[in-house]
Amino acid sequence: MIEQAIGAPQLSLPRPPYQALAASSLDIGRFGIPRSDRAVDERIYHLCCHAPHWRVGWRLHDGPGVLELGNLKGPKWNVLRDFRE
Repeated sequence: MIEQAIGAPQLSLPRPPYQALAASSLDIGRFGIPRSDRAVDERIYHLCCHAPHWRVGWRLHDGPGVLELGNLKGPKWNVLRDFRE
């Protein structure tokens, strides 16, 4: 079959073109609405819950630190940038 297609390409049967089905507005709605609902839910969660809930940072500190003081007061923290932002 391959030899025939290479040796006499005019004799090989042409493939009919692929016919895509037309999408109706109902099809588009069924596909898009659940995804947009999820995007809205995620955005509301991020706005309300301040996600992500933690940051990674460092600071130089002379004297008692977080462990001794029991709070985060002191010099300013340097927050490391999240690679996704």
